[in-house]
Amino acid sequence: MKSHVMWNSMPQQIVNDISKVQLLNETPDNMLVTVEVFKPADTYIERLTFTESILNEIYTFLSSHYTNHDSKILVYSKKLLTFFFNSGETSILLALRKKDTNDMIGFISGVYKNIRCKTIQKFCYVDFLCIHKDYRSTYIAAYLITQLWTYVQKTPAIFHTFRNLPRAICKQHIYVRPLNLEKLVKDNCFEIPHGFSKKTYCEELEKIFSLVRPKSPYSITRCNPSDVHQVCDKLNEFNKRKFVIYPLIKHETIMEIIQNTDFMTFKLTNEHNSIIAYMDVYILTTYQNSIECKNAYMYNTFHSCDWSEKEVGDFLIKVLIKLRDDGIDIITIQSHIDTHLQLQKFMIKGSISTHIFNHSMIQLQSENNGLVPF
Repeated sequence: MKSHVMWNSMPQQIVNDISKVQLLNETPDNMLVTVEVFKPADTYIERLTFTESILNEIYTFLSSHYTNHDSKILVYSKKLLTFFFNSGETSILLALRKKDTNDMIGFISGVYKNIRCKTIQKFCYVDFLCIHKDYRSTYIAAYLITQLWTYVQKTPAIFHTFRNLPRAICKQHIYVRPLNLEKLVKDNCFEIPHGFSKKTYCEELEKIFSLVRPKSPYSITRCNPSDVHQVCDKLNEFNKRKFVIYPLIKHETIMEIIQNTDFMTFKLTNEHNSIIAYMDVYILTTYQNSIECKNAYMYNTFHSCDWSEKEVGDFLIKVLIKLRDDGIDIITIQSHIDTHLQLQKFMIKGSISTHIFNHSMIQLQSENNGLVPF
């Protein structure tokens, strides 16, 4: 397969022991030469400086062409794009433009973040790879990845893809759960089986996906700025205990999340006002056939280390009820909390693979991978 020429020349290495995980320190010059064959005619690469006008252009482009695993258009608000582009130390924003019109036909970003994998190291988190719908299947994605690499050089990089490509370190299921069933059925977001009306099919789905509020002495509430230090410290502690590789979270990041109106944050506190569980989600608008849905994507979560599976499930149900009551139509979750999702009646909707360039890595189970794919 032609695109694997690029992929196989990327410095990726799977090892069988965590003690052998290390920086590869390679410069893949052969890759950069090879992929010149992918360069689209009459185009040029531009590194963008983050300004309001550039943000508007990126927002317009992604809102028309950025799709998920279901081929739905994902609309990230300008607030969310600003957050993600500035969520690390520095960022690289690259546009592929037509020479004659200067129109953007491709985009990719890379954000430098501190990642713990045995030790704390700087990695480039690659995201928002997007190709204009009229230019897909022309290997522009391969070209954009390698152009980003000319800036990344020997820094390790993290990349997620819905495609099944060689040498992934982990493959995770993507789970979704409908929250606003009546709207989703009415808008034909579900294929209605033969013999069912919309009303009767909605009633059948209600039997499967109905949310029953758990009996618990504690209720969940939204977070406020005074929670920042407790949330951040407990989140990093939880990630260290649970994952082989994960990003370090800064207090400033949690503050931005709590204050960003396109995030929703939830905490569960005990009688001592200590936070024993936390989850944040960001809200996207998704479109398919002009149908608009509000989709919550899980971003960070932690819970008490001595919780049973039922207690984790009860917390999740409480979050889902809050989201439904706040007008969210559907939630998407990666398989970090895989063991609890079948219990809570989520649906598997494809999978996403994690790749690491210029750094060797062991093969990971999804529950040991703390690199958020969304």
